[in-house]
Amino acid sequence: MVRICASIMTTFLANGLWHGAQWNYLASGLLHGCYRVTELICGRAISRSGRTLQPFWARPVRVARTIFVFLLMAFAFIFFRGESLAHSFHIIRRLFIGWGNVMNPTALAQQLPAIGFSPTFLVRALLIICTFETVQFLQASGPLRPRIAMAPVWVRWGLYYAGVIALLTLANHNQAPFIYFQF
Repeated sequence: MVRICASIMTTFLANGLWHGAQWNYLASGLLHGCYRVTELICGRAISRSGRTLQPFWARPVRVARTIFVFLLMAFAFIFFRGESLAHSFHIIRRLFIGWGNVMNPTALAQQLPAIGFSPTFLVRALLIICTFETVQFLQASGPLRPRIAMAPVWVRWGLYYAGVIALLTLANHNQAPFIYFQF
């Protein structure tokens, strides 16, 4: 187990170094490695204990685990995207400052454009989320592709055109450089 954990840590630290010889990339690799090693050790301990969840708790625990993993990954990516280790720590120090404005719609509306959230961006984001949720809802009753294929031609082509129009309308037309071009 020690060799496996050491191999995992070495791999993630090497991954951090591959992205750049900066401390923030090493910190990101170290965090990802620690997450994976902790998951491995805890998973084996739970498995060996023979404990299982009651069916009632299976879904809430799965949702909580998903949220927890998302938060851990988002935290590790602060280091990956930070310009330096000092910059990453500056962002972390500011994580819990200014949350009172979230409850004040006027203050929130004034601050959102400053961080690049224009009203157009927010509407676009909401439309994309609604589209994905609609597709997810429709797929709950079975795959969509066969149902669309069996629909009349005018319905099928209407959906195709609506999809293309939505893609062209909702797509971000501002070009951002691909992150790996810097490596």
